[in-house]
Order: sequence, then structure tokens, then C-alpha cells
Amino acid sequence: MKIKFLFQLILLLCFTHVCSAQFKLGVKAGTQIQNVDAEQLVRLNGDSKSLILKNAGYGFHFGLVADIKLLGFYIRPEAILSTASSDFLLAEASQNEVVAEVFKESYQQLTIPVIAGIKLGPLRLGAGPVWQYHLDSKSDLFRISEYSQNFKATTFGYQALVGLEFSKIFIDLKYHGNLEKFGNHIQLEGQERNFDAPMTSIQASVGLYF
Repeated sequence: MKIKFLFQLILLLCFTHVCSAQFKLGVKAGTQIQNVDAEQLVRLNGDSKSLILKNAGYGFHFGLVADIKLLGFYIRPEAILSTASSDFLLAEASQNEVVAEVFKESYQQLTIPVIAGIKLGPLRLGAGPVWQYHLDSKSDLFRISEYSQNFKATTFGYQALVGLEFSKIFIDLKYHGNLEKFGNHIQLEGQERNFDAPMTSIQASVGLYF
């Protein structure tokens, strides 16, 4: 009985050692700069009004990171809370002059990327899919009588990663792309409107493994 117990204890210690060597948990935080390769969104009331993207904006993010080593590769799922904002310009032609007003819109979402890749010394390379869940938004665009919104609960995208890792500290630089066109939540005059291109972003963050 004692030998059996000792054998089980050794197996448990070995399993614990392997798990600690193969699995790490950490936190990260950073910022992102957004970009949309389009400006004109839509014209309203014939051609008298134009809604234009003035600034794609920037945002912040923070969350949890898991690092799993498997057969010489790594898999890194993340659960990230992120914020972003955009500025729109409503230009209206009236009596031979153009009147412009800026409207701000902000968003919060839960982002879950799953990155797979390789490590070359301190250098980390990877890529993978991203699942995004819409949490909340605030918009000045509701001041436009023709405006309403309909966010999709979930959207999908992708990320490419270049990073550095030094012991428990890591630095990430990511390119983030969306499969959905930017502005597809916007409804004007009862119709869904969007830009011709999806939003992309460059994300920079610093993290720490426990």
C-alpha cells in the first residue's frame, strides 16, 4: 500500500512538473490604432447630406492570456476586453454653404483570439482566428433623426503576431483584421449602411506571466 501511494505521489509530482512547464497564465494590457481604407459612408436626403468617417480612432485593451506549449509549437488563447471609438462628420449643404458637425461613437467588446505559432529564442511568431462579442456602445449619431443601429452579437476576424518574451515579461505587436465591413451596424433611413472596407488595427501590448 505504501509503495502504491509513493508511486501515485511520484506520478502526481511528475504530472504537475510537466503541466507547469507546458502551461502558463498571464495578463496583458495595451492600445490599438484603427484604420479604415474608406471615407464616404452614405448620402442622405438625395445629395444634401453626407456622413463621412473623420477619424477611425484608437482604443485600449486588457485581459488574460494562456500559453500552451505543444510539440515544439505554442497555442495562445486570450480573453480580452477592448474599447474603441470613431469620429463621423455629417456635412449638410444648405443655402450655398456646407454645415459640418462631428459625432463620436464608442464601442466595447470581448475579443477571444487563438494564436498558434513558433518561438525562435525570445522571438515569437504566430497567427490565428479571432472571435468578437459586442458588449456595449455609445453614439452621438442618435442625434440624427434618420439613424438607428443594429450590432451583430458576434463577428469574426484574424490576427498576426510578432512578439518578444523575456522570462515572465512579453511584448506583443499585432495586426488585426475583420471579416465584416466597417459600419455594418449603422442603419440610415431604414437601410443598413457600411463602408466598402473592413476596419483593421495595429495593437501593441505588454504582459506578464504569473
